Amino acid sequence: MKKLSILLICLSFFFASEVASQTLSDCTYPVTLTGEFSKVYWQTKDVFEIGNGGRSHTYSVSFDQKLCFVPKVMVALNGLDSSKDANQRLTVKVADVKETGFNVVFNTWADTKIYMVSVSWIAVRPWAGHSKLDCSY
Repeated sequence: MKKLSILLICLSFFFASEVASQTLSDCTYPVTLTGEFSKVYWQTKDVFEIGNGGRSHTYSVSFDQKLCFVPKVMVALNGLDSSKDANQRLTVKVADVKETGFNVVFNTWADTKIYMVSVSWIAVRPWAGHSKLDCSY
């Protein structure tokens, strides 16, 4: 029970300190930003649709406003359209995160034919106070 109480105190401290907005350097910005990005390759003759072997595309995703910090960004696949005649092979990665946005990288390989890829993303402010609070038990 003591361990659970310590964990709850730590979690409540974390969430209380990361409320709807954060002030940094006289700037107020949201702590969390979210969005979606999708790319259609159907009938474009793009290498994702008609190619073979290793293929990659990198796209820039911009935030609505420049932030006062470099966020941590996570992407999650939320849509995929591909040929039924080959295995589905796809990786999705985040690269080059800055205050203004980030790059999302799609990779496929072998005989996979990709017609559409869609991802959801979330960008969060890194919690600077984590080293000041010991939540171990």
